[in-house]
Amino acid sequence: MHGEQLLDLLARHPNCAQFISLKLARRFVSDQPPAAVVEAGAAAFKASDGDIRATLGAILHSDGFKQSSGQKLKRPFEFVA
Repeated sequence: MHGEQLLDLLARHPNCAQFISLKLARRFVSDQPPAAVVEAGAAAFKASDGDIRATLGAILHSDGFKQSSGQKLKRPFEFVA
């Protein structure tokens, strides 16, 4: 089995979409993202055959992202404090 075949196999695993969507939602929405946001990202991942752009687009266009304004944004002062 070649490296690309292995990556394709892993990307098609049922838990992969959920895992990647959760990681992206934690990075861009909140540390405890709403389940609906994660599910939207996972559905986009599966529907697009693993396209990260489509997955991130689904997360960023979700209502959960719009309601999380300011939760993940840190100003330089917050990093110092």
